[in-house]
Amino acid sequence: MISIIVPIYNAETCLKSCLDSILSQTYNDFELILINDGSKDKSAEICDYYAALDKRVVVIHKKNAGAGAARNDGLKIAQGDYIGFVDSDDYIDTNMYATLYKVAMEYNADIVQCGYEKVSQDGKKISQSHYEDKILSKNRECFEEYCKGYNIDNYSPCKIFKKIILDNVYFGDFHYSEDAYFIVQAFLRCNKLVVVKNCFYKYVQTENSVCRRPFNLFYQDTVRAGEKMYEMCYRVYPEYSFYFARYIAMWARTCYIGFKNGNFVDKDSLCIEYWTLFVEYFKKSKIILPSNLKELLLVLFRISPNLYQQLQIVIKKIIL
Repeated sequence: MISIIVPIYNAETCLKSCLDSILSQTYNDFELILINDGSKDKSAEICDYYAALDKRVVVIHKKNAGAGAARNDGLKIAQGDYIGFVDSDDYIDTNMYATLYKVAMEYNADIVQCGYEKVSQDGKKISQSHYEDKILSKNRECFEEYCKGYNIDNYSPCKIFKKIILDNVYFGDFHYSEDAYFIVQAFLRCNKLVVVKNCFYKYVQTENSVCRRPFNLFYQDTVRAGEKMYEMCYRVYPEYSFYFARYIAMWARTCYIGFKNGNFVDKDSLCIEYWTLFVEYFKKSKIILPSNLKELLLVLFRISPNLYQQLQIVIKKIIL
């Protein structure tokens, strides 16, 4: 059985589409755990309606504490052998869980991941993942594959996790990067990984999507989460910790620019703090000759933040 956990907050406009896509799965042996995270709209009523409609639906109503805490509450009561997550503004293909569970059983996999499409709110495809089918059978290989990031993403949806590997694994108390924090813990325990390239999961891009939100104080959580991920990795596989140093450097750069260009209290001291963090983790990132655009931009920022920002303006003009 699969336990499918959906954190919900003010999702009345898209929730029915999400839940209908789950309840219409060709795989039927699942429980659907809906965590209403203090919604102020009609999400609670929708949750209760579906619970009355289908005995597989379990609803928890709670005070608002964030998506990570909501998922943790779902994990505490999950009864399935495998755990899946779906975000309330997304939807999935009807054969997603049938495929993932079949693969999990065939290979006794700890984690099975599929591909995804990013779609607009009217269902038009914006982009998609380009993963390769792959099977890995050693913990080091699984974790290295995750660290490289070419065939694995940092999202908890579009995966199923064997419940037994999630003992004492949880989503961090962060507004951003709580998914990445969870995924690192899971992959440090993963001994069999299977990647299915099919794009079963549909990420709906809305104005509230993280990548579209303006800079705010919560962006600092990305650095906090990154430092904890770096520590977890360093304890087990110190040779891969430079990947997380790059993650921290990237988000420290974002925070530095956000505070420099914004109107925040103590912005000067915050700029110094995040520049210092950027330099510290850039040194640990092992970037000597950049091999891709992300690394090149980190090197450029290290040389001159002002030149980096000017280049970003030019790039945006070209794209637009």
